[in-house]
Amino acid sequence: MKKYLISLVIVVVMLFVQPVFATQLPPEIKNYILQNSPNATIRFDGLVTLPDGTFYLPLIPAISVKDAEFGVKYTYPANKTFAKKPEIIIFNNNYCLLKLIKEKNKGLTVTELQDLPIEVRSGILPQDLLVPKGLVLPDSLIGILGNLNIPLSSNLQIDSAKKNKQSLAQKDELPKTPQKVNVIPQLQDKQFFITNFNSNFIYIMPSDLRDVQYTLKLDSIPKTVKDISGKFLLVATNGKTYIDVVDIQNEEIAKQIDLGVEPDEIILTKDEKLAYVVSNKSSNLYVIDVPSMTLTKQIQVKGLPEKINLSVDETKLIYQDSSSGDIYSVELNNNYVNIYQCNVANASKLAILDDKIYVLSRTKNALRILPYQEFIIEKNEENQEVLGSKKSFYIKSAFIARGSATKNFFKKQQEDLEKLNYVENGETVSTSIKPVDMLYESGKIFILSALTNSIDIFDPVTNKIERNVTLGVSGFSNKFNKIKNSNLVLITNVVEKKYVIFDLDKQAVLQVNPIDLQMTTLTVVDKTDVQKTTSPSSKKLAPPKSYSKESTSESL
Repeated sequence: MKKYLISLVIVVVMLFVQPVFATQLPPEIKNYILQNSPNATIRFDGLVTLPDGTFYLPLIPAISVKDAEFGVKYTYPANKTFAKKPEIIIFNNNYCLLKLIKEKNKGLTVTELQDLPIEVRSGILPQDLLVPKGLVLPDSLIGILGNLNIPLSSNLQIDSAKKNKQSLAQKDELPKTPQKVNVIPQLQDKQFFITNFNSNFIYIMPSDLRDVQYTLKLDSIPKTVKDISGKFLLVATNGKTYIDVVDIQNEEIAKQIDLGVEPDEIILTKDEKLAYVVSNKSSNLYVIDVPSMTLTKQIQVKGLPEKINLSVDETKLIYQDSSSGDIYSVELNNNYVNIYQCNVANASKLAILDDKIYVLSRTKNALRILPYQEFIIEKNEENQEVLGSKKSFYIKSAFIARGSATKNFFKKQQEDLEKLNYVENGETVSTSIKPVDMLYESGKIFILSALTNSIDIFDPVTNKIERNVTLGVSGFSNKFNKIKNSNLVLITNVVEKKYVIFDLDKQAVLQVNPIDLQMTTLTVVDKTDVQKTTSPSSKKLAPPKSYSKESTSESL
């Protein structure tokens, strides 16, 4: 009896001590999930989401069998493969997965099996779990809760009259007939996530409608929104020092990445493994590892960076100092060397392509083209001094140069001055009025102008604008919104409630569609199977939980 009590105490202690650490599913379990369902998502808190909307809760074992050969030792119903989505999966290391089951006209629950295996009854849910909305557990699983506040089936009290009243109120608020839009085939089965300067909501609507179906509430007005594989959004908001990681499918804030300073702009690498973040209030470049959603580097740079962009080969980052107009580059593969490039007032967009820098000047209605200035250190002259980054080298001589030395000295000085003048002036190409955005695609640079609502198509080989395409809208066009894995962009308008679908290959407008709100950002993602089958309803995000900066996160 005494031995039994000691074992029980050990189990209880392990139940409540283990959750201090961040949730970590063993690599072999993650591999098992992804091998059987390659598009599954393993969220930061361990929640597993399959492409069809099936969810699994992980249970951390009281005692893990570390040296056990990996495999599945139990499923319920028996002998079901992962593809058949069993309600319970128990692995040889005692980790468990519990399938979430949606009850008709109710919320979510798990298996109702009465004789639960000891591995399930003695396990515990991750204590950083963001509990799925509407989850209710059977009384038999009270032991897996730990400190989580999840209702049990015996504690449910339903006020049917109140429920009916809320249901009717919601029904009255919804439009009787959603206004349909006949979108092109490439936009069918897509979902729009929209923000504007006036609200702290993300508005969600199917692409074939023009009115909002539901919203996600943030702590403040969003400034920058970046899509991660159609599964997550990175959102920077006004007045907040953290980036919200929004789980699109589960419609909640999965994590907050605190930078200690208010973030303003975010840019992603093409493989979406790294995110670069800057703040107008800090002389730093922040690097986020996207698979783990953790801040990995903080690099000091010159000035207060804004208008960040990556070079086409992603080896360099370019930005403008908001206080001076100076433009700098950061060589990402060269120990983050920070190099002064040029000064252009009122730039609206920057780009690096091959060995040239492209700068849009919205006040001069021009595209400036300048040579990229590499970082060079020469040490062959004892008294040589480097001015700027590498723009020019001047010799300070302690002696008075005479004869041919004098001639060579002034010749070198003149050459350096001419080089400096070329660097500062470069080449200038006139554009349409108020250029605000540009995009490099298929060997061309597409320049969006706000006042003329048109696109200039620039050839970087000939340094000429080949043609101009009008968009057929009024107002103030403001941004290219690229649809991933396609040749299409959606062009938003901050005045007129319309968006333009533009084909980059055909260099032509395909459609102009109405929409019932003004837009600052427009993110396009695929509809999940859950969104395809559930009816529209008003939904809001629950308040986020706190996360420790030291905690380690699961891969996306």
